[in-house]
Amino acid sequence: NAEYMGFRQTLLAIPLVSVTNAQELAEAKEMRAICCQYVTGLSLYLKRKEIKEGDVARSLELVAYFTHCKLETSHLRLALDAAMKASYKAKNFIMAGSFGRRLLELAPPAEIATMARKIVEACDRSPTNAVECNYDERNPFVVCCGSFRPIYAGSPSIKCSYCQAAYQPEFRNSTCTICTIGRVGVEAQGLALLPAAVAAK
Repeated sequence: NAEYMGFRQTLLAIPLVSVTNAQELAEAKEMRAICCQYVTGLSLYLKRKEIKEGDVARSLELVAYFTHCKLETSHLRLALDAAMKASYKAKNFIMAGSFGRRLLELAPPAEIATMARKIVEACDRSPTNAVECNYDERNPFVVCCGSFRPIYAGSPSIKCSYCQAAYQPEFRNSTCTICTIGRVGVEAQGLALLPAAVAAK
């Protein structure tokens, strides 16, 4: 996947960038966070493509988790549209209606908005889920980048020493799957602004 590799390569290149002031450092950290979110989201996408055809629950979970990554609005619309349609097809009408409402909040193009409204209306008439999933939209969560399952608010979690990707404690001391250079659960300084004399060495 070209997009996946592009964000991964950018993530790996950021520590090699020379910054000269606090603003540039903040921008580097922001770019790191953006790349981490996109690599996480695209990892979920690729993981879903590996799912066996009969495992509907896991497929729905992965497409649902993708919608909680921090993406640009246009990309989030695509993720929500995919999650809405997949959930509706599986007769998970509660999930589909939720994705549809979130999609409409982002002012999608007219054709997509019309479809979303129709799905939301149909789902509201039959508010049930046919497939049980490990997904609770009402409980804030981050995605564990080791298991690709949610870490709900209040549950223990640890982070990659470099890209700050989230993990369940069982992945401590493993290599981060998102950036491939950080260690999970290990304390490190991370990105920092070095004095000019040190940086020039």
